[in-house]
Amino acid sequence: MGPWLAPIHAAGSAYAKMTSPLGLHTMIDRSTARQAGLLAILVLTSWMFKTLESGAARPDQGVRVWVEHSLTRVQPTSKAGSKNVVEIAAARKEVESFQVVVSSAGQKLDGVTASVSDLNDSSGHRISSNQIQLYRQEYVYVRNPSPYSAEPPGWWPDPLVPLVNPYDGKPVLGIRLNREEQDGRVSYTLSGARFPGSGFTVWPGRNQHLWGDVSVPADQFPGAYRGSVSIRLGEGEMIEIPVKLTVWDFGLPDGLPLITQFGSLDGVSAQHGVLDGSLQSIQIQERYAAALEAHRIAAPIPSELLPQIRPNGSHYCPNVS
Repeated sequence: MGPWLAPIHAAGSAYAKMTSPLGLHTMIDRSTARQAGLLAILVLTSWMFKTLESGAARPDQGVRVWVEHSLTRVQPTSKAGSKNVVEIAAARKEVESFQVVVSSAGQKLDGVTASVSDLNDSSGHRISSNQIQLYRQEYVYVRNPSPYSAEPPGWWPDPLVPLVNPYDGKPVLGIRLNREEQDGRVSYTLSGARFPGSGFTVWPGRNQHLWGDVSVPADQFPGAYRGSVSIRLGEGEMIEIPVKLTVWDFGLPDGLPLITQFGSLDGVSAQHGVLDGSLQSIQIQERYAAALEAHRIAAPIPSELLPQIRPNGSHYCPNVS
């Protein structure tokens, strides 16, 4: 018995125990109690269905999927929102972002994947899905908030893990244990990324964010574009989130709007566990610089790309062909 029915049940029991010389009142009171109990069940059922209908898209009662503004910081246990449509606007040559959040109140969800469609307008103009990047957001624990922050310590979303490897176009999968047998000897090796992008896990009672970046081409026709973000819950049902993009009839100017300085990329390679000067180190630094430039932020020049000075005073770039 639910807590909502307990008072009605208690009242019904009290009515049923009342006595009458003819027993008529007892019968009437019992009937009244039954009717009250049935009415309460109907009201509660109606309320539950209305609650489910007003929520975000999901395949069952345990899974919630909703949309958040790109400036909203949603923590792992934040209350689910109600918006289920991505609505954004951007100028030509602008990058606009959005968030989609997945949570499960029931079972653990393994192997969750996401993809995005092309965006099309009513006249046949298209923004290719190649212009839209999807990431999975990781959380970091903030022990000491900034001095002027009103937020408490806790887990906050920050790093973005691409769903697709930017170098080979393959899904960024998590760590796997591989068993190999050769000449009667068995060995085990690890492969995959420490932080997986695609095929991620949604733990019960925890939110998992997806971040999307839409890059509008310089020559894009203005207007209203429509598409969708698709989320597959492992081997289960596919959830479709509509995407509505308005492209304004003007473009951002070329170049950077402000002269900025973000220090250097020294030390980034060590954080990724690779040697400075290696090919992988150069790729990582180039990727950081490209991400900053794509969002119109002046990136520091990777140290491996800085010119070297010859003994005669001339210079050259050893890592640039």
